[in-house]
Order: sequence, then C-alpha cells, then structure tokens
Amino acid sequence: MPTPGDVKSWEDRESEATDMAQAYRDLARGEQTAAALEANLSVLHSRLDAMLAGLEPKEAAVADASLTGPAAATITDETAGSNDEKPQDGGGEKKKQK
Repeated sequence: MPTPGDVKSWEDRESEATDMAQAYRDLARGEQTAAALEANLSVLHSRLDAMLAGLEPKEAAVADASLTGPAAATITDETAGSNDEKPQDGGGEKKKQK
C-alpha cells in the first residue's frame, strides 16, 4: 500500500511533467512566432532593397541634370564676399587728434 509520502511524490512528479509539457508547448509556439517574424522581416528587407535600387538611378539622373543643365553655368559661390566690403558699424575707437 502506498504511503502518503509516495502519493505526494507522485503528485509532484505529475505536476513537474505537466509543467514541462506546458513549457515545451510554449517554446514550440515561440519558435513558430520567431520563424514567422523572420520571414516577414525578410520580405520587408527585399522590398526596401527593391525600392532603394529603384531610387538610385533617379537620383543619379537628377544629379547629372543639375550639373549639365543650363543653370550649371550660372552657379556662383555666394558665400565668398569681395575684398571691397568693409564693416560699417564703426566698432573701432577713433583716435583723438591733439
């Protein structure tokens, strides 16, 4: 006849087996979810690559047109000033004549 300790041990083992089975099911479900996410990311990556590949020729054409178009001959460097320009603020001190 089983003792109360034996029954408790069997219940614990049964509970452990149930917990392990649930953990295994959760792990399998997680792996399936991860595989689905990887597949979706691969599709997204492929679409982004295709979009970027489609944009590169357009960018090159725009850059070529801007460098060879009629406006290219009139491009000037507006950041350079002439040497004739002098500050008009009068910030320097004037010497007094004696």
